[in-house]
Amino acid sequence: ESIRITDANLLGATLDVELSAYNPNSDPLPFEEVEYEIRIGDSSPMRGHAVFDVHLAALESTPLRTTIRVPATAAVSILRELNAGHASYHLTGTMTLVYHGRRDVPFEREGELNDQKTSGPQQARPATP
Repeated sequence: ESIRITDANLLGATLDVELSAYNPNSDPLPFEEVEYEIRIGDSSPMRGHAVFDVHLAALESTPLRTTIRVPATAAVSILRELNAGHASYHLTGTMTLVYHGRRDVPFEREGELNDQKTSGPQQARPATP
C-alpha cells in the first residue's frame, strides 16, 4: 500500500491511499467497501469510508485507491513531521466482502511517510471465508 500527500494548502491536505487486497481463494470475491482510521504522527485520527464495486480475482492482488481530506490542523502537524524528516502512520480498518453473506475482514498496517509516500508495498489480506 502507499500513502502520499497529493495536495496541501491553508485549508488542509489531501492524502491518496492505495491498499492492495489479496484474495487467497480459488473463487473471485465480491468486495464492497472499506471503513478505515488513519493516524499520522501525532495528528488526531482521521476516519473514512470508501465504496467499491470490485471483484477480487482468485489468487490475485487488486489495488484499491481512495482519498482522505485532512483538516488544516492535522495537515500542519503532518507537514511539520515531514519537514523534520519522517512521519509515521498507523492505518486500521475493515474490508467488507460479500461471500455467503457480508463479512468484515479487519486489517492493520504501520509505516513511514518518506518523501510523501510510504516505503515498500504491503498487502491487506482478507481472511479465507
